[in-house]
Amino acid sequence: MDFEKPPLFFVWFIPTIIAVWTGIGYLVAVAGGWRRLAEAYPSDEEVDGMMWRFQSAMLGFGANYGGCLTITANDDGLRIATLPFFPPFHPPLFIPWQDISFSRSRVFFVPQITLQFAAHPTLPLHISIRLAKKVQDAIGRRWFEEDQSCCPKLPKNAQTAASCGFRPPRLPWAIGATHRPFSSLSH
Repeated sequence: MDFEKPPLFFVWFIPTIIAVWTGIGYLVAVAGGWRRLAEAYPSDEEVDGMMWRFQSAMLGFGANYGGCLTITANDDGLRIATLPFFPPFHPPLFIPWQDISFSRSRVFFVPQITLQFAAHPTLPLHISIRLAKKVQDAIGRRWFEEDQSCCPKLPKNAQTAASCGFRPPRLPWAIGATHRPFSSLSH
C-alpha cells in the first residue's frame, strides 16, 4: 500500500459533500422564499426576548425547516434564524409585528398558524399551534382563538382570544378571506 497519497475517494468526497450541501441550501433559500424575506427583513444582531431553539416551520409552499430554526419574540417583533450548521444562504430575519398578519390553516391535515408578511404577502410561514401559543404567552398578546379540537384545554379562568371579542379569519384561500394584522391586537 502507498501511504503517502490519500485515496482518490477521500480527495473528492469531502468537497463534493460540501458543494452538494451548499447547493441544496441555496436552492431551498431561493425556492422557499427565505432570500426574498431576508432582503425585506434583515437582522444583523441578536434580539432580546424569549428564544426557542430547534423549532420547525414551513416557508412558502414546500421549504420545510424541520427542527433547525431559532425563534425569538419580543414586543417589537419576531426574529427567525437557522441553526449555525445550516447553509450560509439563510441570514437571520427580524419581522416587526405590524408587518405580520395571521390565520389558522391546515397543512397536510395538521392545524397550523399561518403568518404572512407585508413585504411578501404571498409567502406564508406555517408554524405549529404549540409554537404560536409559546410566542403569544411570552409577549402577552393573543393571535388566535383557542380551538378545543386541536389545542389542549385551558383552565376556566384563562383569558382566551374569544373573551377579547376576536374571531379568527377564514382560511386564507377562502373567497373573501382576510388576515388580521398583529398590530391591531390589544395586550
